Amino acid sequence: MDNDLLEVQQILERNDYRVELTATAGGCTAKFPTRVEVPLSPCAKHQYEYVENGLRATLINEDGIIYSDRIYKCPTYSQRLLMFSHIISKCLSIDFAVALINFIYDNQSVNEDVFYHICSSKYMTEQDTLLEMELKPIIIQGIFSGFTTLHEMTAKTTKTLEGYLCIRNLLTGKSEENNES
Repeated sequence: MDNDLLEVQQILERNDYRVELTATAGGCTAKFPTRVEVPLSPCAKHQYEYVENGLRATLINEDGIIYSDRIYKCPTYSQRLLMFSHIISKCLSIDFAVALINFIYDNQSVNEDVFYHICSSKYMTEQDTLLEMELKPIIIQGIFSGFTTLHEMTAKTTKTLEGYLCIRNLLTGKSEENNES
C-alpha cells in the first residue's frame, strides 16, 4: 500500500470510519460505517455464510436487529464471488474506496489475497475453483465498467453463465431472476 493510501486509512481508522471484513468459519462478516453525507447510510453489519447451493446474507443494524436474512441460490463456484461482489457493491454505494477495506483473520490484519483464500467455501471442489477463476475477471469487469452482453457471452463460453447471472442479477436488481429464497 502506498504512503498516501496508508495515511488516508489511518485517518479513517482514527475516526472509526472503515469497512472491516472478518473471516468466520463459514464465510465472513462485513462491517460498514455510518455515512452522514450523501449518499446516507446507517452503520450495518452483513454476515455471509456459505450454504449448500447458495449464500446466506444477513443484514444486522448496530443495535443487533436483523433487517433481512436471505439465501441467494447460486452455483458453488460463484459463492465467494457473490459475497465479495456484494461487499464491493456496498462500498461503491457509499463512496468508500475498495482499496481501504481492512481484512481481519484471527484478530490479525491480512492482505486481500490471503483473506480471499481463507474465505473459501467448504463446498468448493477442484472443478469449482477452476470455474471461479474463469468467472472472477468477468465479474470484476462488470462491477467496475457495467455488465454487458459481451460479459454474458464470455461467461457462456467459459461455462460459468449460471454463476454470472446470479451475481449480475443481484447487483443490478433483477429480482425475478436473482434466485432469492
